Amino acid sequence: MKAIAGYIQAFSYTEQQLQDLSFYGKWFFTINKYFENYFYILDYKTPKPESQIRLEEKIHSITFENISFSYSNSKLIFENFNLSLHSDKIYALVDKNASGKSTLIKLLLGFYTPNSGQIIINNKYSLQDLELNSYHQQMSAVFQDFSLYAGYSIDDNLFMQNNPTIEQLKQKREMLKSFDENFQNCLNDCNNTLFGAQYNGVDFSLGQKQRIATIRAFLKPSNCIVLDEPSSAIDPIMEKEFLDFIFKKSQSKMALIITHRMGSVKQADEIIVLDKGKLIEQGNFETLIKKQGLFSELYLKQQH
Repeated sequence: MKAIAGYIQAFSYTEQQLQDLSFYGKWFFTINKYFENYFYILDYKTPKPESQIRLEEKIHSITFENISFSYSNSKLIFENFNLSLHSDKIYALVDKNASGKSTLIKLLLGFYTPNSGQIIINNKYSLQDLELNSYHQQMSAVFQDFSLYAGYSIDDNLFMQNNPTIEQLKQKREMLKSFDENFQNCLNDCNNTLFGAQYNGVDFSLGQKQRIATIRAFLKPSNCIVLDEPSSAIDPIMEKEFLDFIFKKSQSKMALIITHRMGSVKQADEIIVLDKGKLIEQGNFETLIKKQGLFSELYLKQQH
């Protein structure tokens, strides 16, 4: 009997080991596709600092000059694309069915390098010649896959530093006045509370997280701000309040707001309309509605 019991125990142990091996085999297969990108990053040759220009002056213009771009082994997303952006203007970027909005902002931020053409800063610097860190210091951005950091306090998440100054805390309180009382109280009362249920901290809805990430972007001292679908998770009742906040805080910056909600762009100084990687229309809301072109068509479709 002991021999049989031992055999059963050994068989069960072997079966468990095989199950574990199968699990880890699948896990390694899943992560293997990321190794190529990992080693690409390790092999990436960072330009020597002496060959780069440190951007000391304020960004007042960004110009796309004959930009062509494609992902590897894919067709061109942009071909000889031209666009000029200027300071103290709020731009809304809309398109018809994935025409390159997110790719455009990643080119603007220097995350991708064009196949050809140049992105010119202040009419004199090619973005590829700039020290990117000095360029990014003037930029704030919120992407669709933004993150809040669990295990850190709410203020750590907002200011991205320890011990914010009295002036920074005052600035935060002023910004929060643009929001409903419950949201204000939550962020003011929980400023030192850890974020994340796994740390027995406070947690938020996706819409609240989106508002926090956007407030964080405006708390950073920057001249340019890029917001990718900033109200996608916001309750429709709260959306107007949130958009009013965004447009108010963007007034002294170069702002680029990407959205698929055509009704949310009425306050923009200029609306940029893309279709299949081409700039189709550009102008303010009233002008584009009167033109009865692509923007007017997209806007009217969303009203029904």
